Amino acid sequence: MLLDFSNRFASLSKYIDGSREAVGDGMGYRDGILARVAETYLVAAEALIKQQKYTEALSYINNVRIRAAYKAGENRAAYCDGGAAYNAIANPVGYASFGNANSYYPANSYYESNNISVTTEATDIQITDISNLPEEDEKIINKLGYSSDYDRMMCLLLNERSRELMGEFHRWEDLSRTKTLVARAKAYNIEASPNVKEYHCLRPIPQTFLDAIQKNGRALTSAEKSEMQNPGY
Repeated sequence: MLLDFSNRFASLSKYIDGSREAVGDGMGYRDGILARVAETYLVAAEALIKQQKYTEALSYINNVRIRAAYKAGENRAAYCDGGAAYNAIANPVGYASFGNANSYYPANSYYESNNISVTTEATDIQITDISNLPEEDEKIINKLGYSSDYDRMMCLLLNERSRELMGEFHRWEDLSRTKTLVARAKAYNIEASPNVKEYHCLRPIPQTFLDAIQKNGRALTSAEKSEMQNPGY
């Protein structure tokens, strides 16, 4: 049977909860992510990069990468996150059916996505030299035109955060606070590229908030609200 996936796209699966019978269900059994050790390692690495202690920072980044590396004999195609709990009995018309908009497949596309042969060998993804970073990172560094050790290492750090913390609501803040949002958007976001400006590194203060603020017992004037608003909005 041939399936038409022309109107579908790959989505993030780390939040899939097999105990929920429908996408709209509010209750489930998977824990939400508030903080975790890997992020703490990356925060420490960033602090060290800002102190120009690049080799020491690399050791913290490598700790995260070593944990994530595939071990010898590990089946790389076996992981499907919380969706593994979906089945025809628990959810007869939901994720267990390809005919449904939220279809579930009990495997992943690791080998197809990476265009590699099936293997169970261990992966070695440690970084040993700040001047010779992984190919995927060097491509981004070159596209963004970075050359200094600081810019290269900060770029690596942001890349590693995007890999490790994917879908955990850090990305915009990471790029905003490191003043790399505009450069990244212009380089990689074809929809945002024509219009993104430096003022987009801050978001607008909601009008409802400004309307609720008082000064000496009175509402702010239009001029005072404009003064409090972030530039560009």
